[in-house]
Amino acid sequence: MMQQRGLFWVVVGLIAVDILRYIGMDGSLQGSNATYFSAIVVYLSFYWLVNSQFQAFKFSRENILKIWLFILTFAIGSGIILSNDYWDYKQLFLNVLGFSITPLFYFVGNNKSNFFYINNLFFKWIFTFGVFLIPLGIVTNYELYARIMIPVTFLLLLFPYVSLKYKTLLLAVSFLSVVTAPDFRSIQIKLSIAVLFVLGYYFRKFINKKILLLIHSTIFIIPFFFIVGAVYFDYNFFKDGVSSEEEYIVNVGENESNLRADTRTFLYVEVIADLEGYEWLIGKSAIGSYQSSFYGHGGGDDNGKRFGCEVGILNILLRNGIIGVFIYLILLYRITRSAIKCSQNYLISSIALLLAFRWPLTFIEEFTQYDLNFFFFWVLLGLISNRSMQLLKDKEVSLFIENKSYHINSYYVKY
Repeated sequence: MMQQRGLFWVVVGLIAVDILRYIGMDGSLQGSNATYFSAIVVYLSFYWLVNSQFQAFKFSRENILKIWLFILTFAIGSGIILSNDYWDYKQLFLNVLGFSITPLFYFVGNNKSNFFYINNLFFKWIFTFGVFLIPLGIVTNYELYARIMIPVTFLLLLFPYVSLKYKTLLLAVSFLSVVTAPDFRSIQIKLSIAVLFVLGYYFRKFINKKILLLIHSTIFIIPFFFIVGAVYFDYNFFKDGVSSEEEYIVNVGENESNLRADTRTFLYVEVIADLEGYEWLIGKSAIGSYQSSFYGHGGGDDNGKRFGCEVGILNILLRNGIIGVFIYLILLYRITRSAIKCSQNYLISSIALLLAFRWPLTFIEEFTQYDLNFFFFWVLLGLISNRSMQLLKDKEVSLFIENKSYHINSYYVKY
């Protein structure tokens, strides 16, 4: 009970942090006040995680996860040594530290009772009453509702297992998320992928494990395919694959947005051009930054200096180097593949594939920050690693989700 009470406040804190973050982007709040409040939430969450999950971490055998945590800790330690001014320390202690503790939520999700509690919290309260965020978003940031409802891109996979009432709720939240933020391309992509896996449930008798593993391998190959195309064939996915000379305009309030606009190529060019020597290998530490000529004075803290960008893989490269990118890849690949191999129900396999899709999406967006997106990412990585959850049959999963039959025991799997 005490642990769930702490988890409740962690979730509430995450929602508050995200609300303040996106309202602040519109200038409706004084940025420094929101930043310091977020920092307090992060440190309190870290305190709760250490106290509640230390034993799970201590006795776990997730060695690849421990290596990833070591890399993040090394980047923070290096950042402390290399920090020179206010902006460096602010980036380190008010921004990067929050993202660096999110992997600890893996141990929260590895306990089925925690996932059940989070699931109930979102279905009964946050998804149900989240609609009241829409008026607030209209007067502040129109993306607010969609950003706070981002967990629906994960929990939509529960669609076949929940009652008609919650099926309707999932569809309503998904629909409103797209309608209220029509130029929020990331959520459209994530929802589309989730819908495909939900449809797969109804054809699961024709989808054997070999097919699932083949899909899994293909997902991880996708970014390398485009990298080879860019290097050897001058193929730019963001220009030739996504963008088009023919614009696709959506109206956002009084403004217009082109969904086919290339907003990523210049970020790759600027970040890659800024890396030198050993920085390619181990990164620039947690305070890693790059010089942006595109944003100039408006995109950074000092004359175009930016502490990261809108593309997740570039931020990992900037802070942790090629080594960090490689470990992150291996971690995500091994945990999701092991879950598919061991699973005896479609839910765990579909969650594993959905999480695997975060690898190619990291090359497109995935802001590396302390938020609901990465909270659910790590919680679900923990859930699919739970051995007892893997062994449930589909009918038993339905009973578990509906709270009719459910076991609290957690099992850790070695990778």
